Amino acid sequence: MTSRSTSEGPGDLARPLRSLLDPMEPWITDAEADERTWSVVSPIQRHRVGEDADVILRRRVAELLGAPAAEVRVGRSCGRCGSAAHGRPWARAIGRRDEVGVSLSRCGPHLLTAVSGTARIGVDIESVAAVAAGWDPGLVLHPSESGHASTAQERAAMWCRKEAILKLLGDGLDTPMSSIRVADFEVVDVPAPQGYCAAYALQ
Repeated sequence: MTSRSTSEGPGDLARPLRSLLDPMEPWITDAEADERTWSVVSPIQRHRVGEDADVILRRRVAELLGAPAAEVRVGRSCGRCGSAAHGRPWARAIGRRDEVGVSLSRCGPHLLTAVSGTARIGVDIESVAAVAAGWDPGLVLHPSESGHASTAQERAAMWCRKEAILKLLGDGLDTPMSSIRVADFEVVDVPAPQGYCAAYALQ
């Protein structure tokens, strides 16, 4: 499967993310991002980190399915221990067999939700500074990706892509990032507030 990141070639796999609206537009500010940009980047929506993620997912899934929010159930499922108190989020409507693809990510003051009616999905948002402080190429990069993340912005972008893929797979950090090659997945970089990177992965 081919990556759909904003990068254009193997040598630019982790190019700093740009607006999907205008490839020449500079990084989007917080004030601009909510109404003008995030609203058109389906299937991702941005919220404040203090908002109730389950309420948001229930509303978004209800809108997607054309069902009352009261008929949508959301929860968590941990693939490691089977707990319903944590783990990968899920959502489904009463009377419908198929689950809707949902994912969450929190960083700083930002909460991202992702909803897809046709595919599994994973989303991630990261602080560029936080990734830079903990960067270890041996832990993050697949051997074929060596040299693809040389700046702080590129490293945060790569980290987001890997986290989004792990959430898509439902494995979390049980699967080493370095064992995953971004080019094997459908990954989309999305606009993020200044100082952050964001991406989602589909299956």
